[in-house]
Amino acid sequence: MRTWEVRGSRARCLLPLAVVVCAVGVGCGRRNSPGDAPLARQSLTAALESWKAGDAPTKIRDNTPPIVMVDPAWDKGQKLESFEIVGPEVDDGTNLVCPVKLVVDDPRGKLTAEVKYIVGTSPKITIFRHRSSY
Repeated sequence: MRTWEVRGSRARCLLPLAVVVCAVGVGCGRRNSPGDAPLARQSLTAALESWKAGDAPTKIRDNTPPIVMVDPAWDKGQKLESFEIVGPEVDDGTNLVCPVKLVVDDPRGKLTAEVKYIVGTSPKITIFRHRSSY
């Protein structure tokens, strides 16, 4: 019985060490690449200009480099009348978060909203709408 108690106490002492080693090992894996803020701004502007021109959302995937953008209003076929990047942008070290004022032609009329786009530049250029007020 005494041998079991000694082994049990060793196991209890080694368990936290094993957890720390595993956590450090997981943290040493592939990390996110830092974002490229100028490329993110340029890509967001190019995507919004494409939407404003009446292009299909998939057309910007033919750009060099390709851009993948997800915006529910564009995907539904709503027309972008105008946009303005209103800032300030926030660089979180991986993505650039850009506030943009949009004016969209909707069946209910022209809707104005300030939305945020999350723009990533590595390994691919991706743009996703974060939140919308309409």
